[in-house]
Amino acid sequence: MLQAPPVVWFLVGCAGVAFLLRQAGGLTWLRGVALIGILLAVTVPAAIRADYMGEETFWSPYYAVQYKPARREISVNTIGHQAMVPYAERGSVYSLLHLLNRASGGAPFKDQLIIGAGSGNDVDHALRHGVGRIDAVEIDPAILRIGMKYNPDRPYDDPRVVRHLDDGRHFLRTTDRQYDAVVYALVDSLILHSSYANLRLESYLFTEQALMDVKRVLKPGGVFVTYNYFRQGWVVQRVAAMSARVFGCEPVVISLPWKQTVSASASGGFTMIIAGCNRAIADAFAARGPFWLNETPPLNEGVDGFTVRPETMPAADAARWQRIAPSVVEKQDTPRFATDDWPFLYLVDRMIPDLGIRSMLIIGLLGIAMVWLFLPKGGGGRIRFDTRMFFLGAAFMLLETKAIVQLALLFGSTWFVNSMVFFVALVLVLLANLFVLKGPPVKPVWLYAGLLALLAAAIATPFEVFLGAEAVAAAPERIEAARASVAEALALIERCHPVIAAEIRSLVCELTLFDGKVIGGSTDVRVFGNMFLRLPDAEEDLVAYYADQLVHEAGHLYLNALMAHDKLILNDDGRTYPAPTRADPRPLFGILHATFILARLAEAFEAIAAVQSEPYAAKLETVRRQFAHGVATLRGHGRFTALGAALQDQFEAFVDPRYSRATATV
Repeated sequence: MLQAPPVVWFLVGCAGVAFLLRQAGGLTWLRGVALIGILLAVTVPAAIRADYMGEETFWSPYYAVQYKPARREISVNTIGHQAMVPYAERGSVYSLLHLLNRASGGAPFKDQLIIGAGSGNDVDHALRHGVGRIDAVEIDPAILRIGMKYNPDRPYDDPRVVRHLDDGRHFLRTTDRQYDAVVYALVDSLILHSSYANLRLESYLFTEQALMDVKRVLKPGGVFVTYNYFRQGWVVQRVAAMSARVFGCEPVVISLPWKQTVSASASGGFTMIIAGCNRAIADAFAARGPFWLNETPPLNEGVDGFTVRPETMPAADAARWQRIAPSVVEKQDTPRFATDDWPFLYLVDRMIPDLGIRSMLIIGLLGIAMVWLFLPKGGGGRIRFDTRMFFLGAAFMLLETKAIVQLALLFGSTWFVNSMVFFVALVLVLLANLFVLKGPPVKPVWLYAGLLALLAAAIATPFEVFLGAEAVAAAPERIEAARASVAEALALIERCHPVIAAEIRSLVCELTLFDGKVIGGSTDVRVFGNMFLRLPDAEEDLVAYYADQLVHEAGHLYLNALMAHDKLILNDDGRTYPAPTRADPRPLFGILHATFILARLAEAFEAIAAVQSEPYAAKLETVRRQFAHGVATLRGHGRFTALGAALQDQFEAFVDPRYSRATATV
């Protein structure tokens, strides 16, 4: 129904108007003709375009989408948007990532995520270069349907392609898959998600937190690629600098046509940014010089672009090869980074653009003029201005905007978010009117008190609670100070318990520090070897905090490695039990993890407390109590493998040294 053409909606509206007029006895033949004329006015133009211009019009929740079969072009809201390009004819830039990966010694990607898959050009070229599985994410159902039906190469018919009709950021946040390559494929919407907040559909894809989501779903050695016709050089600088901070390595920036330097003031043009710490492509450029790309995709097959020498070819043939080489991105005055709190990729800084100010002034003056003309006037021609309703209305608009912005981050910048916000707002308005009409009289002071209490609760509740966790790239000076504390904590562990310190060094390949409010640290089997630690509050003992987190998260890595070879615990019936460290009950798998971590912490804190009592002695008492709780739960309910039983025996002996049944070691 959301993709129904305008005639359907106008038919519903006109039928409703006709019914109400008839009920009131006001449906005359002239008004009936006028209603029919409205229906014809919205029907005839589309019919003319279809019959005489060969265009098809599709209606999505975001655009009026026109498809022009003669040129395989797609326009949205009458603006050119994309074209389907047969692989045999042109569009070599869609192959560039795969060609560079092959020429630098890489195997074809096994798993690739394409955000902004559109009508299928990127999917087509990825398939041609042997990608094993492609998750193709597209937000617009009409554009996806056009690609499935009309793309001449039929990429969406390939069984290796899994289609996802979803917002790109929402997919990144919720997927549990990992990829060799994540591609932002010309992600550039032509409509605002919210005109109040000036949010574009892709705004939350180009923030530091979004890039951290990308990093989370990349396999070790994976690459992130984004390419677009960036409007200004400083936009390229911003994306490149954010990529460098999040991934920890300088990206490769490629401009087409090639230019040596990308400056802030110059037009960005078509730019591809290849980010991540897989340096194979960067090293290939450094060792072998420029890469050459033929404008016809099949002519690049079986050719190492680093070995092509156009200067030895006839002029006509040489003109078909395009030079590909890294550009140097100027680093002075790099614009502020876009974040989830300020997701404005195309604003150089916190500001209201001149165009916005002029628009507000014009609309404001027109609004005042309309109010002056039509607002009821009291005696003497004075306008009756209701101050209370004015400010309540303004506050309502701000709250509505806040809801749209925050829910877009939570559920994605989709039509569903706007519909949900407007639906809830209309229901609340209806309930408020029903309360006024049917409810008992209530003093306004109580209503305002309730309103203020709800607003205070909304302000006091961190939005990160709904996201599950928050990870924000911190300022460089805080990172440096934190790294010094991490090094001091590791040195303390090494001095007091060298075995655990050696395990930390062997298990952790990369440490990422971030700002946040919900979690203290994180590791995940999908990114084994990576450890994420939150920067602590200022009042915390930094060395003790990081000593705790290092032992804790390294313990998870150790147990994950062990459980990759042996399940340890056989309970999988979905039942939950009281947990030793959390208020919510957990399955026995989680309790085994917690108990193992507590054992590691108790062992480390006991060794450190012998050298430095506080705060480790107090921590040790808490950890021992929680550990005993976990061991008792496992003892009462756990069903173990042989290795799991040996581990439980060690837990029992740690609680009570007199326990001596276990002889196995883990």
